[in-house]
Amino acid sequence: MKGPVAIIGAGLAGLTAARALTAAGLSVTVYEKSRGIGGRLATRRTRGGLDFDHGAPGVSPGVAAFDAFLRDAAAAGDAAPWRDWITGAPGMSALPRSLAEGLDIRFETAVEAVTPLPGGWSVNGAAYPAVICTAPAPQTARICGAIPAIARVAATARMTPCWAIMAAWDCGPRQIASLAPPLADAWRMADKPQRAPTPERWVAHAGLDWTLTNLEWEKGAVAPELLAALAASLGLAPGDAIHAAAHRWRYARVAEPVGRPCVAVGGIVAAGDWLLGPDASD
Repeated sequence: MKGPVAIIGAGLAGLTAARALTAAGLSVTVYEKSRGIGGRLATRRTRGGLDFDHGAPGVSPGVAAFDAFLRDAAAAGDAAPWRDWITGAPGMSALPRSLAEGLDIRFETAVEAVTPLPGGWSVNGAAYPAVICTAPAPQTARICGAIPAIARVAATARMTPCWAIMAAWDCGPRQIASLAPPLADAWRMADKPQRAPTPERWVAHAGLDWTLTNLEWEKGAVAPELLAALAASLGLAPGDAIHAAAHRWRYARVAEPVGRPCVAVGGIVAAGDWLLGPDASD
């Protein structure tokens, strides 16, 4: 691969590729549509200083190259064991932090399409001889619509959404004996390594059926519904919450991966967990 290289997406796949290519001496520009790195390895921090790992709560070791990355992250203080996973410390967004250091990342810069040029590709009006697209499968299919061999493969992957609720109470520690519907999973932020012990902060994910039924609801309508379920699970009053916010992960999990490590066509490569899935190590 010859540079300069455009990489679409500053999640784990995009940052790993950018770091490797930069180390090989290539010029790399990363385009990221959001304000931060990590994709679903995300930590939301409020203006009041509350933190919530509202995406993936942890990652699973077990792949040699990914395990080496996790060991380096742990040695740097950016990762620690929790439950059966490895979690970022002091937040999930700490995991990809070292990968992003020194990279040219264009935040809040969406790429609508990659189009062919003589000898290369156009990304947001700039010409690149090589492009790596690490966006979720449905977005890759759209972005690479002018490259049918990639768009067709991306269209075969199935990703599922998830609604999340982030909530906090000014109370003592709580535990959940059983989750109230429609919640499928929940975790207490203070139980994770290097997190502040107070206030009592929780993240919960809704189940798939409920998420699909209410996928297009506004966040303001979803938050009270999921807050009520989380409060009931904790034995707390929804009205006593000092913070509550919902987040929609439209492409949260890989339900049906493609089954190959990447798709490459004439200088453009599609990569990401939707190809091998469902873990970050894929």
